Amino acid sequence: MEKKGNFLQRSVPALYRAVVGYIFFLILAAILYMSAVSTSFVSASEKIYYLPDSLWANLAVFALVLFLALAVIKCRSGRFGKLLERIENDGKLFKKIRNTLLCAVWIALSIWALCTKLPSGGDQITVLDAAYGLAQRDFSALSPVNYLYDYNHQIGLAMVELLLNRVLGEYNFTAYHLINAALIALTYKSLCDLGAQLKMSRTKQLALLLLCILFTPFSLYVSFIYGTVPGLLFALIALRLEMRYFDGGEWYHALLSALSIAFAVLLKSNYQIFMIAMLIYALVEIIRLGKAKKALLILLVVLFYAAQAKIPVSVFAQMRGAGIPTGVSKWAWVTMGLQEGNNAGWYNGYTLNTLINSSFDTNVQEIWVKEDLRNRIDEFLEDTDCARDFFVRKTASQWNEPSFESVVILQGKELGADLEWPRTLISEQGNYRLSLYLNYLNFAITAGAMLFLLLCAKDRHYHHWLVLAMTLIGGFVFHMIWEAKGQYTLPYFVLLLPYTVMGYSKAAECIAALPAKVRDGYSIDKKTLIIKLALLLAAIAILWYVFHGTLGSLTGDSEAYHAYLDGLR
Repeated sequence: MEKKGNFLQRSVPALYRAVVGYIFFLILAAILYMSAVSTSFVSASEKIYYLPDSLWANLAVFALVLFLALAVIKCRSGRFGKLLERIENDGKLFKKIRNTLLCAVWIALSIWALCTKLPSGGDQITVLDAAYGLAQRDFSALSPVNYLYDYNHQIGLAMVELLLNRVLGEYNFTAYHLINAALIALTYKSLCDLGAQLKMSRTKQLALLLLCILFTPFSLYVSFIYGTVPGLLFALIALRLEMRYFDGGEWYHALLSALSIAFAVLLKSNYQIFMIAMLIYALVEIIRLGKAKKALLILLVVLFYAAQAKIPVSVFAQMRGAGIPTGVSKWAWVTMGLQEGNNAGWYNGYTLNTLINSSFDTNVQEIWVKEDLRNRIDEFLEDTDCARDFFVRKTASQWNEPSFESVVILQGKELGADLEWPRTLISEQGNYRLSLYLNYLNFAITAGAMLFLLLCAKDRHYHHWLVLAMTLIGGFVFHMIWEAKGQYTLPYFVLLLPYTVMGYSKAAECIAALPAKVRDGYSIDKKTLIIKLALLLAAIAILWYVFHGTLGSLTGDSEAYHAYLDGLR
């Protein structure tokens, strides 16, 4: 029995590392390819334009970032090097610099919120309207063709906003934005804390914080009153507490971790993907450590997940004196995610239209949409070139649109102050200029993550780092079949930032140490080399099959997009 236990303790984590690492490699390679040869721009009406990109310009930016990382390694003996050494050895100095940067983020985003005073629109205002109505015991939002009836997965967010509105006042957009400013700063701190838990050095944590600041899309979500910003913060807290629990932590770490991820899911159901990644990681850790009692975390996560799904529905049902309808079938979202619309797999009204035409009977709608889904899958199987083209365009619209809709969500709203600089930023021209900057930055971020994957596999904390990759894999696969949108994939892209810092740092260290390795000589295990080459060739074959013949689809909208920009002048 002991031998069997030892076998499982070795083989399951090894399989986990191999499978997650390889799938992550394929996804990063796909995003890198798309980012290198093309870019996607989104208009105010959420129309995606697929444009060509400069491979050489992207490679030049990558080389520049790598050179800067190497320069930091090389200047260890100078004044700058001594400062880095002081930061590394002096915890108080490190915290002073980190907290100063975090305060600067919070102040800058608060100034933005106070200067713009942007109202909410779209789903944001609809949820706020529903929360306001429910507070007045107006349950029309739960009636047919009303928001919470159709999309009852938003009931949790509506309940939270109902409670917050009692403190902030109704429709106090600016107060929500100021809260988001603090939450975004705390999210960046949480990323650094996660890095510290995985033994990321203090200087690398500061580099990660600077990268968070340079990567502006998440910061621009400060004006987005939705579950995206607070959900990511609580998901990261949950993940960090889970790691702490398995690293000799106490039972209350598991309790707080489960509460945090349940709250994240309550705010936005997409954070279930983070929760599933946490559960898989927990199962692997239980087997690796051979500690069945650590399954307490899994039990608590499942318990609190069930509670967060039940409580808002029960509260509103009791207030209403009637049950809460089930709304749109989840199968409708899958079917819509495989359809053409304004963009491949984006919202096209199918979910609501089929519910209305099913007389608001979810069971009838489910039969209908499943039939449509079978027909769509048959179409893909009969025409695989069409299927490849569809999924490539859908993926590029979500992962290769540099701004992740961070400007689009601000457009079409009246500024609360007569200031020119925010108006310029959120204009179509401003979106275009910001997207050009982010286009090169995002390529460098993804390339850095790839460096991490290739160079840090022997790091003793690599096993734990992979939980972020597993989460991104879940988000990537989920939005291949679900409704597509850049705002949905943004939280997963943020998870690449720690990898990027680690990747460039490790690459610079390897380059700096290369002369000594060449001089002293080093051996390569032939068996390992053969396996890695075989896996690389398999990856190339997979990516070639996916992308061959699709370059035109990824780059064919230049004329249409520039005509669109000209029409705005």
